[in-house]
Amino acid sequence: MTIANTVTRFLEETHTEYDVVTHIHTETAAQSALAAHVPLHQVAKAIVLKDRDGKYLMAVVPAHNKLRVRWLSDVMSRDLQLVSEVDLKDIFQDCEPGAVPALGQAYGIELIWDDELLEADEIYMEAGDHEQLLHMSRDQFVALMNRYHHEVISCRTEAGVSQMEYDPRPF
Repeated sequence: MTIANTVTRFLEETHTEYDVVTHIHTETAAQSALAAHVPLHQVAKAIVLKDRDGKYLMAVVPAHNKLRVRWLSDVMSRDLQLVSEVDLKDIFQDCEPGAVPALGQAYGIELIWDDELLEADEIYMEAGDHEQLLHMSRDQFVALMNRYHHEVISCRTEAGVSQMEYDPRPF
């Protein structure tokens, strides 16, 4: 497979400078980073959530972090839950399952992103398949994300703790 058509169109329309890094087939953003020899903190991982009204929200966090789902629900004043695989297939029809690009705006989805991504000079993200990463400068990434809310919404993972269980409160 190749870069998702929706993503290609969006990046062209926004005049975003990027390149593509090809790697062996992987299943997760973290595995993609390892396969492409990219530091985990530079990989923007997309997590899609849904509220009780059926409205979607994409949270974009570094691949080595876990989203603070309950805290984000409180901040956004919405009861957010991870979406099902069926929902992901419906939303990201031009992507392979599990290879969601961290560009919710390309799919008409509201997003919030983690400030920790500002610490990386370069950003990588899934391209819509399991064998390519989009690569862009921090400045290009921020230009794409600057109109969306951002703050610290994730934290480092702890071994054996799932995404929904891990809920540290803000400092």
